[in-house]
This record gives sequence, structure tokens and C-alpha cells, in this order.
Amino acid sequence: MDNPLGSLKDITHSLHGLMLSDDRAEVFIQDLAYLAARAFSSTVRVECGVTYQPAHGGALTVASSSAAVVLMDEAQYATDDGPCLHALRTGESADVQDTATDARWPRFFGTVQHLGFRSVLGTRLWIGEHGAAALSLYADCPGFFDHQVQDTVNDFARNAGSALEVMLHGEDRRQQALDLQAAMASRTIIDLAVGIIMGQNRCSQVEAFGILKDASNHRNMKLRVVAERLIGTVTDEPPITHFTDGAGSPASATPPGS
Repeated sequence: MDNPLGSLKDITHSLHGLMLSDDRAEVFIQDLAYLAARAFSSTVRVECGVTYQPAHGGALTVASSSAAVVLMDEAQYATDDGPCLHALRTGESADVQDTATDARWPRFFGTVQHLGFRSVLGTRLWIGEHGAAALSLYADCPGFFDHQVQDTVNDFARNAGSALEVMLHGEDRRQQALDLQAAMASRTIIDLAVGIIMGQNRCSQVEAFGILKDASNHRNMKLRVVAERLIGTVTDEPPITHFTDGAGSPASATPPGS
């Protein structure tokens, strides 16, 4: 096969290009499906799907190079078996040289042949603690996924899995930073409300927090919401929070009108 990806160095370079073009994991996964389909199409048509299975839940196609891939993947999920699911569960690649003669998954093969494809390869993407993922590759001729092509696909999958794991780690870090900022902003708003209660009732900080907490419980409202409403009774301006981000740099909300 004349493989447009070429060497392992070329594969790595292509994947790095995808990572640099957008830092969102969902965009990377879709671009990965397109890249694989282009890379392994030479004189034949090859389409690609990316299947993901979280730690708790069923497998689903999260990216595909064509609508036909989604239909073929769904045929696997409907019977709960097929080359992609085999790779997902065992970690071992599963190749189908000819869907017209292979007897392992007849219902799935019926859909594949109906859509014009004759050979299939499922291979695992190792993404660490983020769950399980796999590539499904479909070619429109029998015998396409020979040993040489499978070796190239496996190299591609190893590097793609590592790249995807990095992208998912980045998503986790961004979410953790957002959660931390939200928690700190809530804490600042609550502290402002506690200060108002201390001034109004001439009480201690502990007593003021108890009053705010009792109001939250009696009204069945979140503490932050009660605090925001209390602040709203003494000023028309929304509260501005100032805190330090995870990198140690000061971060603050932008004042209204700035």
C-alpha cells in the first residue's frame, strides 16, 4: 500500500499538527477520524470511526469520517460484538479480510456489505484512566488490511492514543481550574454577605455565617444564592470577586462597563 502517512515520524508530526490546531478533545477526535481516513485511502476508499466507552456506560461512536461509519458501528453495538468492540474489550486488534466469507459476525457484515465495504480493522486506542477507545477502519475492497497495513495502523493507533490521552488530561485540568475558580468566587460572595450580616447584627463572623446558613436551609436555596440576594439588598452593583488562579497569578472578574 502507498501510505500517505509514511514513517512513524510522519505519523507523529501529523498528530502533533492536530493537537496544535485546537486544544479541544472533541475537535481533535473528529480530526483524527478524518486524518485516518485520508491517510489509509490510496487506491481504495477507507473510512474511519472512533469509538469511546467510559468507565461506566456503553460504547458509542464519538467521531466518524462519514455517515456510513456511524451505521456500521451501530450494527456492532446492536449485536454487542464486532471487530471494534473486540479490540475495545481485549486490547487485541481484530481484522476482517473479507466480510463476504468471514463467519464471525454475520449480522454486522450484512450491514457493512450493504454499504459497500468488504474489509474491516478494529484496533485499541490506549488513553490511560480516561476509559477505553478504539479505531474502526473500513475499506471498500477485500484483503486491504494485510500485515503491512496493520503494522502501520497499530503505529498510528499507539501515537493517536497517547495524543488523545494528553488532550483529555488538558480537558481535566481546565475543568479543575474552572471548578476552583467557581468555588473561590462563591466563597468571596459568601464572605461579603457574612460581612453585611455582621454589620447589621453586630455579631461575630461565626454567628453571621450561622444566620446565613439558617436562611439557606429554611428557604431551601443554595448558600451562594442567598448571599447574592442579600448583597443585592444593599447595592445595585453585582459582586466583583478577586482571587488567585492555579498558576499563582491574580485573577479577577471584570467590573461591569469596563
